[in-house]
Amino acid sequence: MENHDTLQEIFLRYLDNRCSPEEVRFLLEHFKLEKESSRLRELIEDQLASLVSTAFEESPEGQELFERVHRNIHKTIGKEKKVAQSLWPRVAAVAAAIVLLAGLSWTYRTQLMDFVSPVETEYVITASGERKQVLLADGSRVWLGPESSLEHPYTFRGQTRAVVLKGEAFFEVEPDKTHPFIIRSGEINTRVLGTSFNVKAYRQQDVAVTVVTGAVRVATEGSENHKEKEASVELRPNQRAVFSNETRSLVKEEAPDAIALLDRREGIFHYRGTAVTEILSDMAREYKVKITAEGDLAHCTFYGTKRPGDDVFRFLEKVALAINAEVSKEAGMIYFKGTDCTK
Repeated sequence: MENHDTLQEIFLRYLDNRCSPEEVRFLLEHFKLEKESSRLRELIEDQLASLVSTAFEESPEGQELFERVHRNIHKTIGKEKKVAQSLWPRVAAVAAAIVLLAGLSWTYRTQLMDFVSPVETEYVITASGERKQVLLADGSRVWLGPESSLEHPYTFRGQTRAVVLKGEAFFEVEPDKTHPFIIRSGEINTRVLGTSFNVKAYRQQDVAVTVVTGAVRVATEGSENHKEKEASVELRPNQRAVFSNETRSLVKEEAPDAIALLDRREGIFHYRGTAVTEILSDMAREYKVKITAEGDLAHCTFYGTKRPGDDVFRFLEKVALAINAEVSKEAGMIYFKGTDCTK
């Protein structure tokens, strides 16, 4: 082998089932060379030690797999006249490990590939008043809202495409039936094949997943501390799932205004009977302003639209007028005081 890079490339192709028969023989031949085999032996044997349990080795499935391994070794290497008899125990021991990988599940393959050649992760973060668009490795697009973060790999590997979201984002996921797209956000996992939807998962707030097109499955992870079991719902267009941090419940409901989320990703807010407390939170994040809410606002709602060019204080004055509240500004702070929004 001329260099370690070439050796690693062939090794990774083998794990990904892309090696030619010549390359497989070529790789196994290098177990006879001390300088080359030591690195491969360490990578394979150390990882297999952590992945394959004793229980599996002693199980009927494990025994059957190891018997198949030995047959494959004799078939692959036994025909090679150049392999000296004295080298066979050493070559066979490591060859057994690498052939074993071919019989293990894709999960084990992926874990070993991650061990040999880890995929780098990117963290995209937005501040108050900031929005970003992110193009993922599979072509999916993400519109990240203010005060949010997205953790994603530079390359998707394995059976799923998983990302982690904190805050709010609108997703347009590229269809791929064999590799579901999963968003982990707090205690909620959103699983999709290809669709567009919005996830809102700010800290200390209820988590909401709203579908614009396609279909998604939203599931809780459950919790031993709260003695909860996993719950899940299937969503179609114009539906949303809401996970309550207070009641620990997952509820499916209609969302006839879901199309408005296409504008929200650009900073245009359409409110249709939206809770005023939620509107105040939106404005604080979007415009980097401090808003103090006072009085009884629990049942107050508002209908209206806030566009990027509209002055935020003037907009809040409209909200206050509609619900019989008061709004004032002092030393960079906005004070919003509710009285009786039913009048």
